[in-house]
Amino acid sequence: MVELPQKRPARRSRRWIRVTAGIFVCLLAVILYFRFPIQWSKTIVGTVTIEGSGEPVEGAVVFLVWKASYGWSGTVCEHIESTVTDAQGQYRIPAWIKLAPYPGSSRRVQIPIAYKAGFRYTGAYDNDVYVVPFVGTASQRVEYLAQLAGNASCSPRSQRMRQALPPLKAMLAEAESLASTSEDQVSVYVIRYDIDFIEIGGEEMMRQFLRDHPPGT
Repeated sequence: MVELPQKRPARRSRRWIRVTAGIFVCLLAVILYFRFPIQWSKTIVGTVTIEGSGEPVEGAVVFLVWKASYGWSGTVCEHIESTVTDAQGQYRIPAWIKLAPYPGSSRRVQIPIAYKAGFRYTGAYDNDVYVVPFVGTASQRVEYLAQLAGNASCSPRSQRMRQALPPLKAMLAEAESLASTSEDQVSVYVIRYDIDFIEIGGEEMMRQFLRDHPPGT
């Protein structure tokens, strides 16, 4: 009995299968990107130093805010990460990836900001952040903290921004320790409001308010 030689798949057929599979994967990736757009960032490394002297600042809370333009809403906050500087004043934000919260947004920028008790944030160049010792009264300091907290909490506020909580709570603790006037208490309330909104959400805050202040009282 003569054995017939087994047929082997033609190389052309295998090449066609690979090409077809590659095209399919590319098309799927494009469809998923537009249906579920993603947002990402590479690892970011920078420093916090005293402006002028270049002295590193240890223990500064650094928060990076990713902002973008979105429709008629103006500027929206897409992502926040926070960390603390080491003895050399260096900080590191790990790479991250997630579904984009505002598909169609444009002109994205990342803004590094630093907070440390007794210091004032003056600006940043690339990922290097600069601060100087704060000069002013206690009330001026409380007002400054409320303004800085506005940058950390971003807008719109939501529970997605939980990474903003460490710098916000640090600012709140300092503001509460310095507040002595009714104007100071307003600034403290602004910071605490941002924290509560992120932790429990606007609806729960409204329910608590109505429980504490029922209509007609």
